[in-house]
Amino acid sequence: MIEGLERVLEDSGQRGVKELCGLLQELLGGRDATGRLLEEQMLQPRAMRVFRFANRIIWPAIALVMDRAAWGAEALVEINGWFEQFESVLPVMVEATA
Repeated sequence: MIEGLERVLEDSGQRGVKELCGLLQELLGGRDATGRLLEEQMLQPRAMRVFRFANRIIWPAIALVMDRAAWGAEALVEINGWFEQFESVLPVMVEATA
């Protein structure tokens, strides 16, 4: 058992923390794994946004490639729509025709 793992994110107020800790335990070797949690750090707001966006892209891509999961393709199509909504911050250059 990894000492302190049950306390990860306990003050976050988020749903599914217990399940997440169980999955983390499995990824780290199950109940036979030994070790202890050294520290937990909160991400700064900008880093939180970057990781949130990265996860919205990474997990659907992994699901699509590894498991051929249909939801992965649907999620990536949704993400592609984000780029269509971006507007250029630079002025649009119009090429003169002669």
